Formats: sequence, C-alpha cells, structure tokens
Amino acid sequence: MGINLVSPAGVPWSADYVSVTADPITDLTTDMSAEQRARFGYEHLIQLTNDEDVRKVLAFLREREVVHFQRFGELLVDIQDHYNHDRYFFMDEE
Repeated sequence: MGINLVSPAGVPWSADYVSVTADPITDLTTDMSAEQRARFGYEHLIQLTNDEDVRKVLAFLREREVVHFQRFGELLVDIQDHYNHDRYFFMDEE
C-alpha cells in the first residue's frame, strides 16, 4: 500500500545520484552549478524551436533556474559571512 517510486521506464528510484557532503559551501556551489547547467539547457532548447508557446514555457523554466541560482548565491554569502565572524564563548564561573 506504500508509494512505489519509479521512473517512467519502471526503474526504481535511487539516491545514488544525490550528492551531499558535510560542507554547506561545497553543497551550495554544486547546487549553483546544477542551476547554471539547467539554465543553459533551456537556452539551447529555446534556440532549437520556433513554436512560441514552447518558447514561453522554456523561458519560464529558464527564469526559474536563474532565481534558484540567485537564492543559492545569497545563502552562500550568508554562510561565508557566518564562517568569517569571530565567535567567542564565555562560561559563567561561579
């Protein structure tokens, strides 16, 4: 009765292609790279078609990739700022 996660070809879903490290900067950089590759792919498809409706959908998807890239970039700056700040911890000695 559970959900059967498979591809359209019937191949069971696997997390083998998911790349996660313990370093958030590395993970965000990888995510930003994936967004850029997707944006490039949409731009290439836009150049291949003359159908205006298809171009509109592809343009929307391309713009969404740009926004994702920007949000990941903002988070990357926040994390880098966090790592660059000196942190002091004080213990109350009684």
